[in-house]
Amino acid sequence: MAETTLSAMPCHIVAGDTLALRLTASGYSAVDGWAADIAMMVPGSATLIEFTTGAADADAWIWDEDTSAWGAGVYDWRMQVSKAGEVHTVDGGKIQVKAALAAGVDIRSDAEKALAAISAYIAGNVSAPMAEHRVGDSTGYRMVKEWPLTDLLKLQAYYQRLVNREQGKGLGIRTIPVRFVGV
Repeated sequence: MAETTLSAMPCHIVAGDTLALRLTASGYSAVDGWAADIAMMVPGSATLIEFTTGAADADAWIWDEDTSAWGAGVYDWRMQVSKAGEVHTVDGGKIQVKAALAAGVDIRSDAEKALAAISAYIAGNVSAPMAEHRVGDSTGYRMVKEWPLTDLLKLQAYYQRLVNREQGKGLGIRTIPVRFVGV
């Protein structure tokens, strides 16, 4: 089986996959005694995921049994190096953890869920949980059944644009008709 070690934190991972990293901190060599730690956290959550790579230029393996416990969402991550009480944050960013495919798991994005609830309500094909799905705009969040139809139509168009963007449709590329005339 092929082994893939990434040289940068990926933008997404599926829960249950093994994450193999070789993150290096330029100027902080393991030979000089630097060690590295990586921490991840869902914004607004008290859950902190920490793993130690050991040396500042060593491989970090996060095994499938560890990542399978990660909930879906966007996590903030930071890499810090330390030596003798000195600590520096050398890298960081966001990583999206996607849910593993499993029975009973809704893997749709928030935009897809909101679009489905709004479209079903407008069509009159709505279950009680869908009618109570909360969607929002600049005025706040309300249940779908509380929105006036004109606002629901606007929200439907808005969420459709978000879903199209997520799926790579309508990326702003358009055809511009051009007609050449004799020189």
